[in-house]
Amino acid sequence: MSSPIDLQCLRVFCAVFETRSVSRAAESLNVTQPSVSYSLARLRETFGDPIFTRTRDGMAPTPQAARIYREVRRGIDILDAAISPAAFDPAQSERTFRVAMSDIGQLDFLPKIAPLLETAAPRVSLEIAQISMANLSRALDIGELDFAIGNLPEITPTTRHEVVFRERYVCLFRAGHPLIGDTLTRKVFEEAKHILVMSPFTGHHMVENALLERNIQRRIGLRVPHFTSVPTLVAATDYLVSLPSIVAQRFERTYGLRALPLPIDLPDFDVRLHWSARHETNEGHAWMRETLVRQLRR
Repeated sequence: MSSPIDLQCLRVFCAVFETRSVSRAAESLNVTQPSVSYSLARLRETFGDPIFTRTRDGMAPTPQAARIYREVRRGIDILDAAISPAAFDPAQSERTFRVAMSDIGQLDFLPKIAPLLETAAPRVSLEIAQISMANLSRALDIGELDFAIGNLPEITPTTRHEVVFRERYVCLFRAGHPLIGDTLTRKVFEEAKHILVMSPFTGHHMVENALLERNIQRRIGLRVPHFTSVPTLVAATDYLVSLPSIVAQRFERTYGLRALPLPIDLPDFDVRLHWSARHETNEGHAWMRETLVRQLRR
């Protein structure tokens, strides 16, 4: 390292690392793009390393940049926490929190969260994102997300989490289905056609894995990318669909459908709230974390 660098250069480094873009980094820091470029030039000179290289997918960090990012980010977070002004006031804060959840999570969770925010934190905003399981841990780690909620078994154990509630899968079908009475048998489950939801942001594959382990074959009649189209499809056909019970109950009430336990022994699962350890002591983050758990816990 040839010469000392100032805090602004380190903020630029983190912003470019997290956004993979000079323009987005400049926007997030409220500075000009030339200012970001100047800071990057100083960083390159200081470290004797390109730090970032331009690719078709954005500014890719070099191994040197990837190696130092975590410590630089942690140092900035500690400094920001130490010099932050007043305590977090939800009634006055204009902060935006980015939360990842599936489309069925949005159907069930948001009506329980939004009314509370509307009254207790009227200037606070939620931005809902759907990010593939493979990218969730990184998105939390670099600050692209504040929280992720759901059945997310692939998320790395380095993130903090809290169990919000226990859930189970059930089978949803239309009232008056010709093959189903008071119970759902394995024979009917295998013979009927099913809707398979292919969303990358769910733990739904646990059903598929359980069926494979038990050598249960299903006839897939329809594959869809989201759960939101499922209730109208089920109401109009004899298709079955496996989905979490809390959403099945909502669809039962709204669309006049029925739900029964799956004819296989599938364990219950945890719906968890995940966040990065870097936000552990941030007052605003802690307030939102406690609010989400309180509003969603059953």
